[in-house]
Amino acid sequence: MKKFFIGLYCLALSGCVSVQTLPDSPQGQGAGRPDPRLTRVGQTRVGMTYLEAAAAMGEKTVIGYERLDPRSEAYTPITVNNPYRKEFLRVAGKSYDVFYYFTNIRKADGIISDDELTPLVFENNVLIGEGRDFLNTLKSR
Repeated sequence: MKKFFIGLYCLALSGCVSVQTLPDSPQGQGAGRPDPRLTRVGQTRVGMTYLEAAAAMGEKTVIGYERLDPRSEAYTPITVNNPYRKEFLRVAGKSYDVFYYFTNIRKADGIISDDELTPLVFENNVLIGEGRDFLNTLKSR
């Protein structure tokens, strides 16, 4: 009888657990999209100037916090400068500026990889597109 109640108790507790994760696969619903907690890329629009887009994105992104003194409860933010990387392209006689902004944490390994960056593409100082798909389409012209 005691085993029955222990089993019933465990069954009741397991029904109270809920876990939500973002899919990691490219086919997953959240894959490849910027994390809204880290970025303001949703505030950029095609047609913005570089200065407008840079102001919308901000100069730094907070990616975590660390406690410098174990005896203190104070935490210091860990930040990444934005744009994280710059690239200049020449495709079919046209010049483009590509600014990569840190927007995702795929793996908490201390390394910022390409899949954690979102490119913003500018032509003549005007935003013409964003994201890997847009950049890859532009490069394949």
